[in-house]
Amino acid sequence: MKKRIISSVCSTAVFLSCIVPTLPSLSVAAVESILPADVLISAPSDEEVMLKTSLTDDDLLYNYMLKQSGVNPKSDGMRNGIDISYESGITAGAKLTGNNAAAYAYVKTQVEAIAAGTRTSTAIEIPFSELGIKTGPWSAEDLGVDSIVSGNSISDAAVNSLYDKISLDFHEILVALLSDCPYEFYWCDKTSYNTNSGGGCSAKYENGEYKLYLTGTPLLKLYVSTDYSVDGVAKTTELPDTVPSAVNIAISNAQVIADYLSQSRYGKNLLAAYRDMICILTTYDYDAPGGQKPYGDPWQLIYVFDNDPDTKVVCEGYAKAFKYLCDLSGDNLPGVSCMIASGTLENGNHMWNVVNMEDNRSYLVDITQCDAMDAYVEENSVAPKAYTDTFFLSVPSSGTYNTTYLFNSPEFNFTYQGNSYTSPAQTYSYSYSSDTLGCYDSKYLKLSTMPYVAYTYVPAVPATCDTDGNIAYYVDGNGQYYVLDANGSYIEKTSNDVIVPKSGHDWNPPTYTWNSLDSVTAKRVCKNDASHVETETVTVSSEVLTPASYTSMGWTRYTATFNNSSFTSQTKDIHDIPMLVGTEVVIEVSDINGIKTSSTVYAETFSSFNLLDNYMDGYNFIGWTVNGTLYTNKSTAQAALVSIVRAKPADPVKVAVKYEKINASYSVSVVNGKMATGKTSETVQVSKLVTVKANAISGKQFSHWLRNGIKVSTNSTYSFYMPSENVELTAVFTETQAEQVGTAIIESVKVNGSKLYFVSVLNIPKNCKFVKGGLVATSKSSIDENVNADNAEYVKLSTKATANTKNLKYTWTKSVSGNTVVYVKAYLVYKDAFGAEQVIYSDCVKANSSGIIY
Repeated sequence: MKKRIISSVCSTAVFLSCIVPTLPSLSVAAVESILPADVLISAPSDEEVMLKTSLTDDDLLYNYMLKQSGVNPKSDGMRNGIDISYESGITAGAKLTGNNAAAYAYVKTQVEAIAAGTRTSTAIEIPFSELGIKTGPWSAEDLGVDSIVSGNSISDAAVNSLYDKISLDFHEILVALLSDCPYEFYWCDKTSYNTNSGGGCSAKYENGEYKLYLTGTPLLKLYVSTDYSVDGVAKTTELPDTVPSAVNIAISNAQVIADYLSQSRYGKNLLAAYRDMICILTTYDYDAPGGQKPYGDPWQLIYVFDNDPDTKVVCEGYAKAFKYLCDLSGDNLPGVSCMIASGTLENGNHMWNVVNMEDNRSYLVDITQCDAMDAYVEENSVAPKAYTDTFFLSVPSSGTYNTTYLFNSPEFNFTYQGNSYTSPAQTYSYSYSSDTLGCYDSKYLKLSTMPYVAYTYVPAVPATCDTDGNIAYYVDGNGQYYVLDANGSYIEKTSNDVIVPKSGHDWNPPTYTWNSLDSVTAKRVCKNDASHVETETVTVSSEVLTPASYTSMGWTRYTATFNNSSFTSQTKDIHDIPMLVGTEVVIEVSDINGIKTSSTVYAETFSSFNLLDNYMDGYNFIGWTVNGTLYTNKSTAQAALVSIVRAKPADPVKVAVKYEKINASYSVSVVNGKMATGKTSETVQVSKLVTVKANAISGKQFSHWLRNGIKVSTNSTYSFYMPSENVELTAVFTETQAEQVGTAIIESVKVNGSKLYFVSVLNIPKNCKFVKGGLVATSKSSIDENVNADNAEYVKLSTKATANTKNLKYTWTKSVSGNTVVYVKAYLVYKDAFGAEQVIYSDCVKANSSGIIY
């Protein structure tokens, strides 16, 4: 009869000779002394001790060999620190819809809690809220019926409509759960169960109409098999408070097997390893079928992994154990999904697996049949490959998924108890049950007609800046590369197709960090890989950019220059040189009218001063006085001023401009007005202030004054300084009130040697505020008479305030040579009574070294 083949790990693991590494012979004591604590199962109960002591030393060494996989079990705190969570790629639950899908999801969480030992009741109520169904109120409109109540009772139409909304197919739900959860139902006697749709209802009269309310809750009562019920009672829905230690040991062992074997085996090799491991760990229980034993552990996977040679399983246990290992290895079986199929084998009830491989084709796997030959195989031998291949990732010789598939086993020879036997060629028929046909899409149940080719999956590796990567691909036994297309077909590729060339560096713009003013660190990071960083720190040099003065601090330029040509020099200009400390001297300047202006200079650096010698109509310029001494030569006056200032006097240095008045008079005549003297004509000394006032004319409004035909003021009282020419003033009147506006004129242009003297006269209306005024000028012919404040070469302004009724005169001196023509306009800016700024220009005057050009 079949042996567990465990007496000598190194020599008996023939089925995994290329998978399990050879281990040195170790005694149990030596094994226990080096066994890491993190792979030990938690402190055993009395029952667990009994189970463990029933194992041989070789059994214990075999378990240790599996646990030495190098992969520590993942922990979710559910069961002895072992994470038994998994997710299959193709599930029966995915085919459910509506209420059935919602109920499946909820019941699955409760069944997982039962398996984990955190729930003991197996009577599962399904709250309507989990199904997305309200318990009430339901109106007639909600249910699409005429009324809730008919006569003295709830109408059948309303009840039927409500039941349609809450209907559940418990059989469909349970079949899907049993197909998808090979482990979680280890305690369940699936041969019978009880359900209640929770469809009770009542009617209430609310707000003028009857409304329905659900009064029950859907219930699924799953019975515990006698193997796990309290005191072996049948038809109970209560489990003991703790999960049996044998279950914990079995699941821990399954996890260790999956962790260890999946490290370096992909595709068919890993599935074959799982097949052979299951065949070694268990054997078929011939006493269980046909009602000889009650439904329980022989139909579950616990007896496969419990490490007890006396426990056996039937086909259901084989199929569940294989699916469970596949599900635990999902990450290491990319594109592979294992399903549980039920139906008939040669007209007898049977369970097996259908595996959808990474080629997107499905194949039959029947671990029960793979193990059957072991009953006739000598110890330390394996079943003939010719027989095993008939039931492992095999394709049918004929048939369809919804009728019968036929599989041919060839004739083969074997030896049993020293005698030679021949097994004849046979044909095996498989038919899916209606439950299996309903669980999965037909595309998964249709078996491939092409033999499976083992492709090794190579996961994608991203390229780096310095190394090549690759896309995800497959390689066959001959080293040929393949990728899967959208239809799941293998497409042949070359190495150039799957290699992703290294990207090289793509640097982000450098960043620069100033470390105080001592050094600067430059850094750049690769966009393709943030771990690729280049840095350079250099010492900062400095130079004086602008020296300090007695009036302002100086500027220093700090510079960092890098050796790496990818980094640019960095500069920083800082206003950090202290201002020089000097001796302040005040220069006080008085003009002809006695108006004083002051300037503060530093004695240590003083070298010149702007001594004004402007032309003034009616006056001859004499010179300057410096602290009372008259100087008629500008250079001499400048030298005297410098000498006095550098002596650092405590009192202000007084500078005055000296003019001599010309004894000349011209006539003034007034039309429609009078001078302040009451006269309409008079001879007036040049530069004397003249004031005229317009007469009042009945029925007329004053408009403006004309001076020698030029509009000069809109004020009825007008003042001006007498020029060196006769003046005729005319007060102009209109029928309506004229707008008061400012005026600007070029009063005179005088020639003195190479200098031209332009005199502008500005006048603003009453109640207006002077802003600025003077004149604008240009010698560019491209601008000529279009000169204004925006395009002028010269803008000469006076900021001296003037009374509203008085004129402001401003003289500008321009040196000219040859035929240079200067274009000049008087310029006035003022704010009117409403605060709006007004800009006034005079007519343009053009002149050269000969005077005005007409």
